[in-house]
Amino acid sequence: MQSCLLRFLSDEVLPEGAGHDLAHISETLLDFDVLRSSLSQIGLCTATTDNDTLFTLYMNGPPEARAVSPCRLFSESWYRERYPDIAVAIARGLCKSGFVHYIKVGFREGRWPSLAMQRLARTTPPDAPIDDPRLHTIRLDAHAYMFLAVFSWISPVEYYNLYGRHMGCSAETIALPRDSYAELRRMQLAEFDAPFYRARYLNDVTDIDAFDHYCTIGIKQRFSPNAWFQEDWYRAFYWDVHEAIERGALSSGFCHYLLSGRAEGRLPAFELSKALEQKMPGVTDPVLLKRTEFLRDRVHRVRDIHPPSVADRDTATVWFVLPVLNADISFGGYQACYALMTAIWAQQFHVGIICMEEQRPNREYFIWRTHDPTLREILQTCEVVGRDHLPRMEIGARDFFVSYSVWDLAVAAAFAQRTQHKLPFLLMQEYEPIFYDSSAMRAICAAQYDIDHIPIINSQFLCAYARANQIGAFDSKSHRNHSHFCFEHKINALPAQSAQAMSTRRRRVLAAYARPEAHASRNLFEMVVISLQRLCAAGTFGPEWSFIGLGALSDLPDIYLGNGHSLKLMQKMDEQTYVEFMQTLDIGISMMDAPHPSVIPFEFATTGALVITNTYENRSAADLTAMSTNFIPCAPSLEGMESALAEALARVTDFEDRADNVYAPATASWSKVFSPSVIRTIFGRATRPLSVVTAAPATPPPRRVARKPQGRVIQINAS
Repeated sequence: MQSCLLRFLSDEVLPEGAGHDLAHISETLLDFDVLRSSLSQIGLCTATTDNDTLFTLYMNGPPEARAVSPCRLFSESWYRERYPDIAVAIARGLCKSGFVHYIKVGFREGRWPSLAMQRLARTTPPDAPIDDPRLHTIRLDAHAYMFLAVFSWISPVEYYNLYGRHMGCSAETIALPRDSYAELRRMQLAEFDAPFYRARYLNDVTDIDAFDHYCTIGIKQRFSPNAWFQEDWYRAFYWDVHEAIERGALSSGFCHYLLSGRAEGRLPAFELSKALEQKMPGVTDPVLLKRTEFLRDRVHRVRDIHPPSVADRDTATVWFVLPVLNADISFGGYQACYALMTAIWAQQFHVGIICMEEQRPNREYFIWRTHDPTLREILQTCEVVGRDHLPRMEIGARDFFVSYSVWDLAVAAAFAQRTQHKLPFLLMQEYEPIFYDSSAMRAICAAQYDIDHIPIINSQFLCAYARANQIGAFDSKSHRNHSHFCFEHKINALPAQSAQAMSTRRRRVLAAYARPEAHASRNLFEMVVISLQRLCAAGTFGPEWSFIGLGALSDLPDIYLGNGHSLKLMQKMDEQTYVEFMQTLDIGISMMDAPHPSVIPFEFATTGALVITNTYENRSAADLTAMSTNFIPCAPSLEGMESALAEALARVTDFEDRADNVYAPATASWSKVFSPSVIRTIFGRATRPLSVVTAAPATPPPRRVARKPQGRVIQINAS
């Protein structure tokens, strides 16, 4: 008997007391095993803590004890997120928890206990509530039985008025009496297969009424009523049905299937693939079959393309081989590509664009969408070729080819072989196999670097990674002796905050680069959210903190972090709003589990914020802090990020130190990154056997001992 829980139920939840079995309610309401496990994970109890002590700890312990849900049908985090007034009340100490609020008053207000239950609500207008229960009977579905078994003091009529009528429950049909032969005959006889039943269970004895045997004996023995419904499997697979039968609320799995299971899309019998899909949606999807066709196209596209004709022209065109031409894709890699294109155009080269993933590139939309007048001019005058036009295109003998992606390097190489220069350039802005899991995609992508080429590499960090791992032009086994060119991505130097401005703000802001899309998984979105939730739930952040997630591509709801805090996910801001927002930044988080370090952490650091970013094999903590001590490097792990956040909180009020260590990028404009001398060096000397040509670095190279390059070394001063 849990005395603390019984006192709570009798005093606060059910003060009238009469007619309620408090002991039974206490047993069904809380899942003590789940509560014990959750609280033990945060060190508030042990595996042997008794239930009464456990509930006392839940009610009277620290706030993090109530950040978990003690009931399997209630979601504490979702309830606080869905109802901000409750989150505020909890933060102000006016309410113990979302769960306590729900069982005291929340359910009477019609509030939903979980997202899973809310999703069952229909969009059509609900039926009218029941005024006089004596004039109505209701039919409850499996979810209703499950709900009423847990919140057992709520009557079926109350459930119908609050939830059931929104979820398709009927208030007119007579509910199925338990083990009623007449009702079973009316509802089930139409789908009962007497010959099947008699052959399987009665040895074809004909003097026994098969349906009568099923209703009186077969149901209890878990016999199936026909060939297409598997009673024993249905009960075993759907645990809620099993529990409802055990309680006596249902007579059989088949009864449930006819009442609501069929409408809910439940399976009547075991089928491996469908059963797997119900438990793990998408697990049987043959994605590799679909990917095979995609890979075949990637690998064989060179064979399918007719070689272009070659003309002897006096001028050279630099052809950019892109996947698509779309100004909506404005991430860092494409920004660098368009900047290189603009710099080449300024040096009197012709520019051409080949799109390998588009039959007809939409030049008109790009011109309308871009805000760059030079890019508009380039697109209005340059040749843009889609895949369908490749067999009819003509190139010049002095032309160059630059592949944006390693996937298109084979096409660029085939075209370059027909020119005087022979080798294509690869605009290497990431080691692209990291985009894929361990699969044929990754292996085939990695093999593309074996195509002979000259890399133009984005960042000294990525260059060091390629050299250390002998990728592409750095592969010692290939005996290559080609040039490689390295540049540092432009960093937007945002206005730096003064120490006085930082100190006078009452609010503190943490901004995270938070992109929840699958293609941005290397930004470790889940790790950022979980770390913030852990620390917020533990009370590490005070009420003065706001949390903003930047970079999402769609409008998404806020993510509840705990203790009244939420992470507000924002789509791209306009430039003025973004600059103004960054003048309030105290802590920035930008993770990149990849060789390229990303641009965002450096941009954050120009404001005077403390910036948390992760290390990688080609960039150490010392490499990052050598640029600015406002960087707080961490291992790409939950523990590493939480430790870095704790350090940032400890240092955030040292405003003078933050202002003194603002990061000042050396490459704050593309005109310096791709200066005329850089363009002339790359394309004017592309056929010479140079080992390295490097733009002035914005960051010191990683402190890695690399093998000594062969040939001459040329350093270009980009300033």
